[in-house]
Amino acid sequence: MDSPVKNTEGTKRKQLDDEGEVTKRVKEELPSTSSPIKDNKVEGEGIENESLTTPKKEQAQSSIPISKFVNRFVWRHWWESTLFECQRVHDSWDYHDIVKNNSTYLPHSIFLNYFIVKLLAFKHGKECIDYRAAAIEGCPQIFGEVGADIASHYEIFKRKSTHPMDNLDAVKIVSLAHFLYYKQAIPDPNTFHISRSILLKIMNYLNQLLYDNIETYVQVEFGGLIGNVNIIFHDEKDNVRNLYQIKVARTDDFYSTLLQAQICAYCYYKERGTMINKITIYRPLSGIEVSMDVDFKKIEELVYQKN
Repeated sequence: MDSPVKNTEGTKRKQLDDEGEVTKRVKEELPSTSSPIKDNKVEGEGIENESLTTPKKEQAQSSIPISKFVNRFVWRHWWESTLFECQRVHDSWDYHDIVKNNSTYLPHSIFLNYFIVKLLAFKHGKECIDYRAAAIEGCPQIFGEVGADIASHYEIFKRKSTHPMDNLDAVKIVSLAHFLYYKQAIPDPNTFHISRSILLKIMNYLNQLLYDNIETYVQVEFGGLIGNVNIIFHDEKDNVRNLYQIKVARTDDFYSTLLQAQICAYCYYKERGTMINKITIYRPLSGIEVSMDVDFKKIEELVYQKN
């Protein structure tokens, strides 16, 4: 792994002074894909609220997503002085032509997210549990052929013995659970592609992440806020926990990404009584890794302002 570079290339523990410039450097080259995908071939209705079988369903109905809280209620100047480390972990790369031609940036991002989480679960000998796929697995008959496909491939996906490189189709199908769960149109899995050489490049980086234990796709909720965490790593020897988020697509606001991760760490601690020591944000397209400490005092002030 290369040594830290200035900002996105840059200095260690660099304090941010110019939000616009840093955001421009850290963002990938393509537009934001935060809007729901609209696929011309399949107009999926998604999961109805009453159909969800996740334990937190009743609580989630009255909670504000952390992403919305950050975008609507938090003043940016609260977080402009955030300190972080940024280092290049592999070369940057661009979307495959199939993705560009079909404008399937969001499905591509979701698929790659699932691939990375599954690979990390496999490396650590853990089942890869996804609450969205599990919700569909609980009532696949409601969703017809798509639901049945997700349920059957989820059995393959979550097994600790299956490697994602050998089961890319299963990873693609299971990633569709994201769209059903959030009631978005279902994309065609054939329209979001990534070359095996890039997946191998990502895998080489991930092979360096060694922890004693992990949790996958963790849902957190506290104080009227709800959010999702890709991975919680736990180094049992030093009793250190690392919140690990994957950000594939270009983001409109770099600070928003940092702050959402901080609030997720805070909610995890308040909900479970377990401290998160570090936050890591991995951006595969850029080939960079951003890490920072958790500022519980500042986050508590922000959540207090909300209430």
